[in-house]
Amino acid sequence: MNWKNELNSRILIVDDIIENLELISQSLQEAMPNCIIYQTNSVNNAIKIAQEMHPDIVLSDWDMPLKDGIDLINELKKDDKTKDIPVIILTGINCDSNSLKVALEAGAVDFLKKPFDIIELQARIHATLSINNEHQEYISSKERELIQNALNLEKSIEFLVKLKSKLSQFKQNANLRKKDQADIDEMLELIEDRTSYDNWNQFELVFQSVHPDFIKKLLKVYPELSMADLKLCVLIRLNISIKNIAYILHIKPESIKVSRSRLRKKMRLEQSQNLVSFLSQF
Repeated sequence: MNWKNELNSRILIVDDIIENLELISQSLQEAMPNCIIYQTNSVNNAIKIAQEMHPDIVLSDWDMPLKDGIDLINELKKDDKTKDIPVIILTGINCDSNSLKVALEAGAVDFLKKPFDIIELQARIHATLSINNEHQEYISSKERELIQNALNLEKSIEFLVKLKSKLSQFKQNANLRKKDQADIDEMLELIEDRTSYDNWNQFELVFQSVHPDFIKKLLKVYPELSMADLKLCVLIRLNISIKNIAYILHIKPESIKVSRSRLRKKMRLEQSQNLVSFLSQF
């Protein structure tokens, strides 16, 4: 079986029985010699390891004292840093179909009964990591598409701004009938609406399809953020330059710098903290 894609994977094994930890760890190390394996016999330690090391996958026993495998999943799901780590539940007691339902509804990606064949476990890990990698690649491609949409939006707005300027100049310099002036005024209003509303709404819909909870999470921590702040956060999150943000929001680059500074104060961030990296956590 080919494990090339998972050679450098980080695997966290959680089981209250030390012998099980050693058996699973040794077997996986033989099959995937370059993978990094963390192991612990308690859920509390597992949570700390997950937060610090961010493993690619967690293999957890279900039946453990104090906190069990389902408790582990629930704790991981509470933290944005660990909520997307896939968990495979291993169990020798809760083996019926209802238990499977409970594990999957809690957020486990797979469920394996003990005693299990180590080859089957390796295959489940391989499948889970492959799906997870594909998901990450999909998110990355959507990120690139989103940034391209933002740049297209910038070009569209730049064109509309120039068109608006030309129409305004034409209206001032030409000897127009009242009807023609009214028509130009109507066109100018349409351009203004287009630059300030339609394009942003379209962009926001695409952004939310990639990062559906970004704004919700921001507002939960910083409820005082205005709509202008949220727009700025979205564009900074995509690492778009100040110049391009200015085009997209139809304001001067100097105003963007001032807005960024105000945003830092609202979020109580030190100057040393990178704003893009900070917003990427949401």
